[in-house]
Amino acid sequence: MRISHFLLSALFLLAPLSFAAEHGEPKSDPFYRGADVQLEIDAKLALAKRENKKLLLVLGAQWCHDTQGLLRNFDKPELQKTLQVHYEVVFVDVAYLSKGFDVTKRFGLPIFYGTPTVMVVDPETETLINRPSMTQWLSADSVSYTQYKRYFAKMSSHAVDVKLEGSKRLADYLSQIQQYEEVQAKRIKLAYQRLGPVLENYQENGVDFSEKEDNEWRELARFRYGVQKRAAEFRQQARDAVKNQQELELSFPSHKKFSWE
Repeated sequence: MRISHFLLSALFLLAPLSFAAEHGEPKSDPFYRGADVQLEIDAKLALAKRENKKLLLVLGAQWCHDTQGLLRNFDKPELQKTLQVHYEVVFVDVAYLSKGFDVTKRFGLPIFYGTPTVMVVDPETETLINRPSMTQWLSADSVSYTQYKRYFAKMSSHAVDVKLEGSKRLADYLSQIQQYEEVQAKRIKLAYQRLGPVLENYQENGVDFSEKEDNEWRELARFRYGVQKRAAEFRQQARDAVKNQQELELSFPSHKKFSWE
């Protein structure tokens, strides 16, 4: 089957629940599907403030191979202890790429670029503090357990550089980068609306992707991962320039249209 070959590729790693179960991955489903996930987040933010913890948001889905890999590692005792002591965790279901947009937008991320999307938030300021390093979690099943432990231990004590983050120059740079991301996010969301139902039909009914749909998934994967990577690079360049008192001229790439646009 064409889609089976593609789903095993690095572009879009998915796995049916039966595959996950056969490979010893989590069978539980922690994802929140309530009517208003924002109320759940409000409650966890308040608790995080009281207990001096970080808020950890995981946007994912049961059908996603890398989401299952992340859950498997989260279930391991040592990491589980770190999460319990230092984080309030909310798992947000994105369904078939049709939900969760209000969650990312609340914390300044225009869209989720894939699953899982792992967001570490400072509860006092509701600032997304791990934005520069989020890209690695799109391949969560390929991240070593040692990296998991180091990452979440480090993020639990992350301190914001108040002077740097309060810089007007940095704010100007970040505003330009945000505008770039928001323009591309609109295109990605439309692509999700187009291809999400195809994914759902495959997962729920076993209807294979057509060759055209398979190619469109590849286009979308390359695009969304590329945009997130470039935006992260721009943000790092901006911070480095401000720290080193250097000028920076941001030059954003132009992107060709999707084949269906």
